[in-house]
Amino acid sequence: MGIIGKLVLLVVLIGIILAISIIIIERPDESSLNPVITHKNVTQIRELWNQPIEVSDILFSPDSHYLVAIHSEGIQIYDVQKLNTKPRLLPIQNATAIDFSPDGKWVVIGFDDGSVQILDITTGNIQHTFHKDVEPITLIAYHPSDNLIITGSHEGAVRVLDIASGDELYYPLSGYFTPISALAISPDGKTLAFGNWHGTDTYIFNVQTGKRLHRFLDSSLGIWAIAYSPDGQFIAMATNPRDDFKIIMRDIEAETIIKTFEGHTSAILDIDYNPSGELIVSAGLDSTIRIWDVNKVAELAVLDVQIDISGYVDFSPDGRYIASSSDDGTIRIWGIPSPTP
Repeated sequence: MGIIGKLVLLVVLIGIILAISIIIIERPDESSLNPVITHKNVTQIRELWNQPIEVSDILFSPDSHYLVAIHSEGIQIYDVQKLNTKPRLLPIQNATAIDFSPDGKWVVIGFDDGSVQILDITTGNIQHTFHKDVEPITLIAYHPSDNLIITGSHEGAVRVLDIASGDELYYPLSGYFTPISALAISPDGKTLAFGNWHGTDTYIFNVQTGKRLHRFLDSSLGIWAIAYSPDGQFIAMATNPRDDFKIIMRDIEAETIIKTFEGHTSAILDIDYNPSGELIVSAGLDSTIRIWDVNKVAELAVLDVQIDISGYVDFSPDGRYIASSSDDGTIRIWGIPSPTP
């Protein structure tokens, strides 16, 4: 090939390289296809309850249709599609924890006398009553597939109850005999994780056998919240060592910390994943609700509720809302920007 031919070839190659570069530069970042979540576009849709009564728990139903809240006057049931209407009140006293059945037809409720009830969410009628504990129930969970209920108590015991028989599957699991402050079941229902208010460890057990699978030493002042990622591979934990408040994310099988989220200036009381596992929401004693980007390990929004304590948070299963409660009895619904199709 002569000099002229080589020059022509060189010009052609340069043109191809420039064209590829332009395509790469102009190709939209995949992350830009989704809205950038900030404190400006996470909007408060409604303030549902503003009475000087402490809210013990809040939870969306599996279909995102209802929001339930426990307080001293009973259990409030809000229709999320009709937030301007008066909620139903079930006059159930002394409830401390609540969870929905997977189909959303039932709620399981734990009480301060250690009893458990299953109620029809539509009628409010009691279907089952169990009394296996003498200490107040701090947390409760309905198994996602089997006919089981898991409870955590003030004395530090975790019990797995068979709904049909009312019997415990095995001897209660226990940590350090301090209140169970964090409890979660994996999405596939095979394992459960829990931690204690003043304990230092997070435990993961096989639900069916009661065999301990993992033990993580993560905090000097207790594990106050736990959440499985939607795919069940990871677990997020709110750890509150002195003056170092953070959320850590572990690879369960590898037993390694893979991500740490820092920003809260006081104890973190509750955390939850959104349905895709791309976001985590947290609530803390610093009067803030924070939204985190899991992939980028970045704080996206800080929502100042201007109350001494922001207690509970819950992502709706459809990913459109966050519910939060505060120490003064206020319940808020926040709207989350929808992804661009």
